[in-house]
Amino acid sequence: MRGLFLRALADKKNAVDGKGYAACAGVAIVHQKYPFYKAYELAERLCSNAKKYGASLSEDGSGSDVSVIDWHIEFGEIKDTLEQIREDYIDADGKCILRRPYIVSASEQIKTAEPLRQYDVFKDFLVDTIWKEGYARGMLKELRSVFGKGEQEIEYYLKFHKMRKLLKENLGGRSVLLPDVVEMMDTFLPLCSKEEVQ
Repeated sequence: MRGLFLRALADKKNAVDGKGYAACAGVAIVHQKYPFYKAYELAERLCSNAKKYGASLSEDGSGSDVSVIDWHIEFGEIKDTLEQIREDYIDADGKCILRRPYIVSASEQIKTAEPLRQYDVFKDFLVDTIWKEGYARGMLKELRSVFGKGEQEIEYYLKFHKMRKLLKENLGGRSVLLPDVVEMMDTFLPLCSKEEVQ
């Protein structure tokens, strides 16, 4: 829903210069018993991270022409900083497995420079490749524990479980979105019916 709000805001033109608005969002998805103040702080940090990323893409460094979203889904861990949380997403090869934050709206120049960091690409990959292909949810969830072991282990897992369509060569590079997509698959709500997804 946040992505839709950011896009609607970008489409609305202001009266002064006729340009669209830009905004950033940070979303913390936590369990009911998670301390509220911690969730609020986390959402603030995620929003700040999205703003920083947007500013790095903007020509003037202000981020005023880029809308970005970042999120975190809590799986039982409580850490003090976003940096500590993101350390859990470094794999055995020393690479960060996350692609977020994602660009919701920006100029064509920015979109072309960052094709795999587009929220629409992430969303389409989740719906078209993960849901419509009908992969077993248990196997996809188990894949979460494999991500930290490095690219070769992921490749072995996908081949062993006959999930070959998720391999790099079949996805044109979009396989780098897999960790984000697998984490989000249970909490993402498409604006279409289940019949349309199937």
